[in-house]
Amino acid sequence: MIGRHLSHYEVLEELGRGGMGVVYKARDTSLGRFVALKLLPPRLAENLDRIELLRREAQASARLNHPRIVTIHTVEEAEGHLFLTMEYVEGRTLDKAIPRQGFNLERFFKIAIPLADALGTAHDQQIVHRDLKPANIMLSKEDRPKILDFGLARLRPDEPAQSDAGQGEDVDSEAATQMATLGGRLAGTVPYMSPEQLNCGPVDHRTDIFSLGVIYYEMATGRHPYRSGEGSIATSILEDRPLSVADVRTVLPRQLGRILGHCLEKDPEERVQSAKDLRNDLEDLQRELANPGGGGLPTRAARLRRVGLPALLSAAILAPAGWLFYDRFTHPPAVVAPHYMAVEQTRIFSGERGPDYLRRGVLDSLQRRLTGLEGIYILGQEGPNPDFVVQADARKSGETVALSFRLLDSERNADLGDGVFEGRAGNLPDLVERAGRSVALALDRQPDLNVDYRPAGPPTTDAVALDLYYQAAAAAGPNGGSVDTAGVHHLLERALERDPKFSLAYLLAGQTSLEEHRATPAPDLAARAESLCRSAAETDPTLGAAFTCLGEALMLTDRTMDAVEALRRAIALDTSDLTPRSKLREIYRDLGMHESAEDSWQKLIETHPSHWAGYFSLGRYYQDAERYEDALDHYTRALELAPRAPDLYRYIGTVHVYLGRFEEAEVALQNSIKIRPTWDAYYNLGGLYFNLRRFVAAVAAYEEAVRLDESDYRSR
Repeated sequence: MIGRHLSHYEVLEELGRGGMGVVYKARDTSLGRFVALKLLPPRLAENLDRIELLRREAQASARLNHPRIVTIHTVEEAEGHLFLTMEYVEGRTLDKAIPRQGFNLERFFKIAIPLADALGTAHDQQIVHRDLKPANIMLSKEDRPKILDFGLARLRPDEPAQSDAGQGEDVDSEAATQMATLGGRLAGTVPYMSPEQLNCGPVDHRTDIFSLGVIYYEMATGRHPYRSGEGSIATSILEDRPLSVADVRTVLPRQLGRILGHCLEKDPEERVQSAKDLRNDLEDLQRELANPGGGGLPTRAARLRRVGLPALLSAAILAPAGWLFYDRFTHPPAVVAPHYMAVEQTRIFSGERGPDYLRRGVLDSLQRRLTGLEGIYILGQEGPNPDFVVQADARKSGETVALSFRLLDSERNADLGDGVFEGRAGNLPDLVERAGRSVALALDRQPDLNVDYRPAGPPTTDAVALDLYYQAAAAAGPNGGSVDTAGVHHLLERALERDPKFSLAYLLAGQTSLEEHRATPAPDLAARAESLCRSAAETDPTLGAAFTCLGEALMLTDRTMDAVEALRRAIALDTSDLTPRSKLREIYRDLGMHESAEDSWQKLIETHPSHWAGYFSLGRYYQDAERYEDALDHYTRALELAPRAPDLYRYIGTVHVYLGRFEEAEVALQNSIKIRPTWDAYYNLGGLYFNLRRFVAAVAAYEEAVRLDESDYRSR
């Protein structure tokens, strides 16, 4: 079938198959769009029952209009094939997306709530799906779910039961392991069937709620709620009561366990009575968890005891006001704290390693690739100490490039895995991809770690263009001397001649023009930077740094509100880069847009509620506005999500100085130094001691600051 034409549809590839049909990706040559075609398998194409199922699916879906339900376009026949044409959803089915340990809460709610809403719309139209399962739910690249396959749907509550598939021998071998034929009719997919389906009893919309409860359970825990043991999974569904999701994964709130437990009640009368009620319950829980006073999650203090932070605990004991844990037990955090990872360029290979620019470029590509790890934030220049470190090295010998990595648990000082990969110099993206997936697998093997790997595609497939970019990046980077900007632009122009859609090349050219403007301000440089950064953003709308670059260029030409939009887009796309946050805070402060500033930062926090930088950025804004108590509150919330962040302690110490709480300030600054000694922390501590007239201690602190950074005159 691949490569053939059915009517005006060019069949491109197979997307999936099962007992209900085969689905292909196709191009509609008349409208110039991609569609999905659903055909009956050849041996079933003359089965009248199966043809009826296909028509029924079209009728059921045609009655529905919801963004989370796949759209059926037409029912057609060509060259002896009866098929549906439907909306093509680029992504993967939910069963392939659920991580081994289940989704984190943020992703769980993002997928679960729209599913319940879509199911409620179907039920409002008197349509019961009867075969809900993860394989019938598509996830787009943005995690937007779409319900598929209404082939078993009942169009009316009083519709008589029909023989949906004939006898069991008509079900193909794959489907036979999944689909149940009960009483002569195909009733659904056994692991997701309700007790009333298994008992061949009457079903209504509540059978879909049971199936959705099973799906939610898998999404939350990574495992099915019912285990077959020595008997069948059908027996387990009929007889067993599953563990609460909060007992399977202790980081999950008890309220979620109760909601899903009500979905899985065996008696439909005791079950959640409508999908809209289920949606409302989930939305209420999401809001409650997002409210610091809402409760529901284990306290951050419990996690701190588990990972061990004696210095932090001693700080809470020593501080008279208990500033760090002042509301830790009465106001648990809204989300589970994430994990952080750093990528370090480390010598692993001995001897000659080839061109340094290539080594640096390959390792930078690996770091960019690892931003596809969901549940783990890749750290930039600032931020907390990492939970995990990837040490990596690259070597080129002839036309062969080798890439080696070692994954470390920095807290336990444990080696979690390593690998060495070789490839041709002309296929570096594949080499980086193999290494990235190996890191992801090593992380996925760790207990209690919720990791999914969804990397973006390579920046270019042109090996020569990539090599030119690596040379330009090395020439433009910090090298202790002046930068040959003309040479950098020449290399990038050659790269873009080979690949006009190479977004990173546009970005580096724009950033180089910005640096030129900072050194020698000129209108043409600002205009050139804007044009190049805009090209980077247009060729790759997911590249956060491109929007940061564009925002900075727009600031140079006094197009402030356009810059605000670009910077906000950058922050939403890239949580690790603090530059756009700093620039946006600068704009709001200079314009006195206090209400807009708070609203923007709050929305950014809602976008990434488990990331420390949102709370930190709003705290910085409050500190600039001299709202010190508000600043302290947000710094503390950030610290709950990043307990090993020395900068947060330093800012907390600074705010305590402004509030006249000198003992608390000393504790905070000392904790910053214990985590990571920095010039800033010692300089601030020296200033504190000087103001307290503890001159000997002040001198000692300033001396440490000088030792860490002799170039800064302020501590000398």
